[in-house]
Amino acid sequence: DYLRLVSDAHPFIGVSVSNLVADHTGNADKFRETMAEALDGMVDSTGMRVVFFAHVTGPHDSKDDRLEASKVRELMEHADSALILEEELAPQMLKGLIAMSTVFVGCRMHANIAALSSAVPTVAISYSHKSNGIMAMLDMNEFVLDSKNLTVKGLQMKIRELLERRSYLHEVLSEKMVAVRSSSTLNFELVEGLIREL
Repeated sequence: DYLRLVSDAHPFIGVSVSNLVADHTGNADKFRETMAEALDGMVDSTGMRVVFFAHVTGPHDSKDDRLEASKVRELMEHADSALILEEELAPQMLKGLIAMSTVFVGCRMHANIAALSSAVPTVAISYSHKSNGIMAMLDMNEFVLDSKNLTVKGLQMKIRELLERRSYLHEVLSEKMVAVRSSSTLNFELVEGLIREL
């Protein structure tokens, strides 16, 4: 029962990883090590658990986020504090579980949208302009990190900031999502992507 597993993990940092992003950096191993060390540090300093969500599971292994999550978790000293949701879940179920995250760290744009549309404060690890555009539209552009320049300290700093400002950011995102629902002037592609997740 994945609902119970995720509920039992609370409070937790939701995470979405992708080999597409890891490979885009030019040094996938270093990127995974950075993610693992940063998440280990957050487990150490907060006592929170980590839950990896797979937004893409195929059709080939090269596109399966669960395999990428396993590679990151294997590098973590606190692997026992990290849960990977292995089962393929319907989009609305996945979104509902992501919404339970205390904060979210995402490499997959659509996983980030699922979190943001549920007013979950999010750090977007970006490899394309689309992530930047969506985060800017929601006044969250200060929480975009370039995947090619990702550092342990930089990621941990942003996660801590999300946690410290969580209540305020939750309110901001909730208000922004109301505006998105009624907007006819914002960029159509960005709004469409968000509305699909509402």
